[in-house]
Amino acid sequence: VMLFLLLLIVAALVSPLPSRNTFSPFSNQGCNFYRKRLKWMTRANEASYAKTIESDPVLYSALQIAAVRGLESQFIKPLFDDPMARALAGTKANEEAKHLLKTTTKVGRKISVRTRYFDDFMQEKISGTSHQVVVLGAGMDTRFHRLGIFEGITWYEVDLHPVLTIKNQRLRDILGYLPENRRIVETDLSVPTWKSQLQDAGFNPSVPTIWLVEGLLMYLRPDDVARLVIEIDQLSAPKSHFGASLVDKVSLEAALESSSRLQRSWKWAPEIPRKYFSERLGPKWNVRSVSMGDLGEYPIGANYEIWHSEAVARWRRKGKTVYVTASKGQ
Repeated sequence: VMLFLLLLIVAALVSPLPSRNTFSPFSNQGCNFYRKRLKWMTRANEASYAKTIESDPVLYSALQIAAVRGLESQFIKPLFDDPMARALAGTKANEEAKHLLKTTTKVGRKISVRTRYFDDFMQEKISGTSHQVVVLGAGMDTRFHRLGIFEGITWYEVDLHPVLTIKNQRLRDILGYLPENRRIVETDLSVPTWKSQLQDAGFNPSVPTIWLVEGLLMYLRPDDVARLVIEIDQLSAPKSHFGASLVDKVSLEAALESSSRLQRSWKWAPEIPRKYFSERLGPKWNVRSVSMGDLGEYPIGANYEIWHSEAVARWRRKGKTVYVTASKGQ
């Protein structure tokens, strides 16, 4: 086995890497490159990470979500193409995601709709005056590559040490380098020191910022969520933007009775999402919200012609997923 892994690594090393000057990760060339390197890269590093992945539910969740995103391109009308997500996810997570989609496509498409909704949010807001992006609970997010719109933008990823360690290792395996405009902050967002750690990494609170908090807030304690939202306002210059996904109270109650260890660890959901964020972000923010399944596309809906209204009504009996976006005025 060791000899096999060694041969895979040697083969990868002698395979030429594209030039940074000519290679675009989000071009057709880039997508094909990721797919070709996926086989050797995941086999070579999966064994060394297996024990860590199995013992860390946060990391496991990040890899699973990446794997589901990587499979979106198999649909007739995919909402996006994310080949790098498959490489970051690794062999085990990719196999489990394939099995999940064979059983039910609902879960996978929910993740895809969330991804596309915030893709559209980011692409709209980045065209303004924002010069830095902060992704809280970044996981295996690939937007800094995939969307291809962040040249000249400083990108901060905030997450726990195990998640960002494995992500950096796999990014090096895929690209041969780490993007210069991407900076990582290894911290626990339930600890108030995350603000100073972010600023130590170069974050400038006087510069307009796009904040993205995707698939994170339900795992935090209520007091930590309230503090985090208030601190985001304190760190946000005028013309900043905020986007977050969350669940409602019905979803939270169902999750606590779930067989899923991850869902049973959920801790927070607001009574009225828009009101909650309006009160804590403050009067300078214009807050809006939509629920997953609402007809249309960003910013008025979050359906993207995926589900019929009857299907939406059926699974909403077990709760809603809500997307909140906000913009800060002068």
